[in-house]
Amino acid sequence: MPADDGGGPRPADANVAESVRLSDEGRCEERAQAPLEFHGLLVYAYCNPILIIMMRSVLDLLREVVAAVSPSSERSLGGAGAG
Repeated sequence: MPADDGGGPRPADANVAESVRLSDEGRCEERAQAPLEFHGLLVYAYCNPILIIMMRSVLDLLREVVAAVSPSSERSLGGAGAG
């Protein structure tokens, strides 16, 4: 991750602002992804390749879980067996 050059918002700050915006707009499914991106940004800040690889795997799994339980997902618990 490139260092902050002071010319704009830091990536983590921008991610938090995006999360708030999505929440205000009622875009809950997209909002649920924002914390995962935030944690990814934190991992890259450490510049530890082992930690980056491990967290990529964990975040990929969490993305799948969030997608599976989101209200609009066909695979959501509420949609199981429906139809």
